[in-house]
Amino acid sequence: MGSSSFPRTSSGNRRKFMLLGGIIVALLVGVGVLIFKGVFSPSEPPVRTLKSVTVEVEPVRNASISRVITAVGTLRANQSVTIKPLVNGQVSKIHVEGGQEVRAGEAIISIDDRKYRNKLKEAEAKLAFAELEFKRYDKLAALNFGKKKLYERAVADRKEAEAMVDQARKEIEDSVITAPFEGMITLNDISIGASVNENTELFTIVDLDPIKLDFHIPAQYLRNISKGQNLKVMVDGFLDQKFDAFIEAVDARVDPNSHTIAVRAAIDNGKHLLKPGLFARIDIQVGSKDNAIVLPASVVQVNGDEESVYKLTYFAKENIFVAMRHPITTGFQEADKIEVVRGVSEGDLIVTVGQLKIRDGVAVTFEGEKEYLDKFKKETEEQEVSAKQMLEQ
Repeated sequence: MGSSSFPRTSSGNRRKFMLLGGIIVALLVGVGVLIFKGVFSPSEPPVRTLKSVTVEVEPVRNASISRVITAVGTLRANQSVTIKPLVNGQVSKIHVEGGQEVRAGEAIISIDDRKYRNKLKEAEAKLAFAELEFKRYDKLAALNFGKKKLYERAVADRKEAEAMVDQARKEIEDSVITAPFEGMITLNDISIGASVNENTELFTIVDLDPIKLDFHIPAQYLRNISKGQNLKVMVDGFLDQKFDAFIEAVDARVDPNSHTIAVRAAIDNGKHLLKPGLFARIDIQVGSKDNAIVLPASVVQVNGDEESVYKLTYFAKENIFVAMRHPITTGFQEADKIEVVRGVSEGDLIVTVGQLKIRDGVAVTFEGEKEYLDKFKKETEEQEVSAKQMLEQ
């Protein structure tokens, strides 16, 4: 049989091929490590990176952050009562006009009490006669004279006369209507000479300090709130300031239809700036995290359900930074900062100002850039040396 025309591979050549293959694999692994760590990009930067765009950047940091939810509520008076007269008659004097503040016990409206004073005089006359009759029959009873029935009648007449006097005095007292507590009088249409009775609504008095705030929150946050917890409140008409409030009470049951729970808070209102009926927005802290990845909320761009930021990528060959859009997942948000759950790491450089001027792959320049370029260049060189050492082993 003839010999094969295929050349045989010597054992020496086979070892050379295996060594060459190992070197190639090691190079690929080393480059992969560098790419994974974001030290440099394996590809050439896009052409549009040749002209740099000036932006502002900020490194990602760890910080504490709280989760805050917002609820909407309505202000209500601390106390409120509509006053009606207890006696009939004509208004004889108005002591306090609507819209003014009053102290507890201060006179507000007087009703003509002349008929009640005449009634008192009549009652007092009857009481005087009843007293004389009682004393006469009381002496006879002490001497065992007179009928017992007449004595008992004298006792009853005296008590009845005393009650009539008390009633007449009470009607005189009720003819002057006073404030049951400190507060503010609402506007009214009562005039001097107007006839009033027990069904006439004269005015409403409201206690405005503290003023109450009623609102609802989802039942899922019930375990995150408690009596005495501090809140921040914004009120219609006072949007340039926030009021401090605290939770005064939490309802004992959850609304089965809305699955929310009612909460009542109190706001100091010593200057009576806030009025019942105003709408308010309440910020409530319902959780917090320490050492969270936090960014300014303004840097997050939202497109539909996708959230992203511009993160800087370092190109070692050109020694430049390029802005690349990077998808992220956010978590808690507190005021102007937001937590990033996934997508960036501590130390990453994020574009904070100038996002509208850039697109994917645009080279950027920023204040303090040289310091970061030197840092990243040094890290790249160290990674290359480490990769070379790996290949030599």
